Amino acid sequence: MFQAILATSPMLSDIQAFLPEIYLTVGLLLVVIIDLLPGMTDRRIPALLSLVGLAFAARVLWQQMSGEPRIEAFGGLFVVDRFALFFKLFTTIAVTVVILYSLAWKRLESRMGEYYLVLMSAVLGIFVLVSSQHLLMVYIGLELLSIPSYILTGYFKNQRKSSEASLKYVIYGSVASGTMLYGFSLLYGLTGTLRLDEIGPALAQAFSESGNPEATALAFLMVLAGFGYKIAAVPFHYWLPDVYQGAPIPITTFLAVASKAAGFGVLLRYMYLVYGAPGALATLSDVDVVAWVDKLSLLIGIVAAVTMTLGNLAALRQKNVVRLLAYSSIAHAGYLLMGVAVIGSSGLEAVLFYLVAYLIMTLGAFGMVIYLSNSVKSEEIEDFRGAGWKAPIVCGAFVMCLVSLVGLPPTAGFVGKWMLFRGVIESGMLWLAVVAGLNSAISLYYYFRVAKALFLEKSEKEYTLKRSPVMAAIIIGLSVLVVYYGLRFGGLIDLVQQANLFAAVQ
Repeated sequence: MFQAILATSPMLSDIQAFLPEIYLTVGLLLVVIIDLLPGMTDRRIPALLSLVGLAFAARVLWQQMSGEPRIEAFGGLFVVDRFALFFKLFTTIAVTVVILYSLAWKRLESRMGEYYLVLMSAVLGIFVLVSSQHLLMVYIGLELLSIPSYILTGYFKNQRKSSEASLKYVIYGSVASGTMLYGFSLLYGLTGTLRLDEIGPALAQAFSESGNPEATALAFLMVLAGFGYKIAAVPFHYWLPDVYQGAPIPITTFLAVASKAAGFGVLLRYMYLVYGAPGALATLSDVDVVAWVDKLSLLIGIVAAVTMTLGNLAALRQKNVVRLLAYSSIAHAGYLLMGVAVIGSSGLEAVLFYLVAYLIMTLGAFGMVIYLSNSVKSEEIEDFRGAGWKAPIVCGAFVMCLVSLVGLPPTAGFVGKWMLFRGVIESGMLWLAVVAGLNSAISLYYYFRVAKALFLEKSEKEYTLKRSPVMAAIIIGLSVLVVYYGLRFGGLIDLVQQANLFAAVQ
């Protein structure tokens, strides 16, 4: 009834398209109000309100998935399509698990109202970001995501490591944001518009009339620097290991999964609409333009190769599990950039599939770190020795997530990497597939070093492993999904095909 009333006028229709964001806003406002009540110290109530807000938002998102394939709201600033809905549902699932992890992790303070308020604000930023079709909205969404992330990283105000990580995050983020804004201004100067769906055709017209490859290349590099910072691609990755280690582990999980996916979401929309959409640069037959787009694809391929190589080589030396997973996250950004380098339908579908696989296996990996660190009070690999025999089923599930991170069958990680490899080989970048294959072999060593510590090494200190049925159920469930989508991946491929921007716009 409420949604039928909203559809009766253009303005109300815009509000209907924005309903998931409205539910999130109401949820975070309720968290503020409840937290201000005298004597409110129960950490579960703000978490419950946050989960309720996410549930209402997810309900509307699912309805929108079965509705119109594309809705523009607020004069074209905001778009609701299958692509945006894919990332919003992705974020909703990830943050639901992050909230459960926050409740399970013993080191967070009892009064948690401001924690969930800031976390839900970051989620709202992701929702705005992935639906942005205007550079101004892109910037607003990025800042709405970044500023709460800075705060959450420094949540432990009395710990030097946490404060240092937050400061580094702010400094790198500010520089990247300013660089990206300058790139936006160059694009506006070249095209006279800030709408992503108009920038591509305008650039194509400018190329066909006079051509200005130098300014276009500079604008692209500056915008890529901003997005590269958000996804932690080399050379914009320096902030990530310290931030991941300094932040609370549930927030590290959020940054590794939801925030990274949002960065890829806006990068993919930008790349497609500006360079790959009908009427944009990639469709022109001019020899110079084709050569320029090929160079653009090659540049992204080189960044992908360097990113995955640096991430994997640096992970070899890590003794802390969180820092190891941080460099692993950098390496996986490189794998995902392989699909971005393929400016086409197959590359985009491969990225979306791999993001889902990455969501499942990374949530499982960080969940196990929380599960074990609650008992050993440490995230060092040597302190996890022998834990596999104290909880063999849960630790076995963790190992399965590590197997998927490597990309071995029969896991979703294997299918995702196969799709990425196929895309780059079909596009003529066989060398990139070879580099990625070698990097997967390197990653086998440091992932299985953790598995070895769990099952093949004996602990030097005695401790009792604290059981957490909820955490164990989540980790085991995630490992089951890893195997399920490695064996029966047809349904997930259908989902990512529906979310394909090529299908959505064409």
